[in-house]
Amino acid sequence: RYVIKAVIPSSMIVEHESNVIENSLPKVRDLDILVVEDEPALQEILFELFDNMGNRVSVCSNGEDGINEFRSSHYDIVISDYGIGSMTGYELLKKVRELNEKTITVLLSGWVLDNKTFYENTIDLFLAKPFHLDVLIKEVAKVLSQSRKSDHLL
Repeated sequence: RYVIKAVIPSSMIVEHESNVIENSLPKVRDLDILVVEDEPALQEILFELFDNMGNRVSVCSNGEDGINEFRSSHYDIVISDYGIGSMTGYELLKKVRELNEKTITVLLSGWVLDNKTFYENTIDLFLAKPFHLDVLIKEVAKVLSQSRKSDHLL
């Protein structure tokens, strides 16, 4: 057996630009997050993910419970699946946006959105299923960053 050891001076190592962008994004923690999802496994995954990051997370399994929960408490972010029973996730998020335009809305779906401009004023982030959890976190952080910048402009 042979072992080859290469020593590279630190001055030759360049960080990827994406790492710099990721480090400048706000952390997704200390937020009130409502997850509306009808699949128990995904409910648990999303709850654990955001809870372990230091957020306060509530979970509902249908749109009616979701909108009632939203009306009874303050939420910074609402994450909803598209197919959630008596109403669609889009309809839920539209009601959320009407009640509080500053709430960040995230729509998850196995369906492809053909006309994204239709959803533009209601949905801050759309992710097609299946998705990677790290992508969800990075994209939510980007939306948070944009939201905070626009709040400072007002």
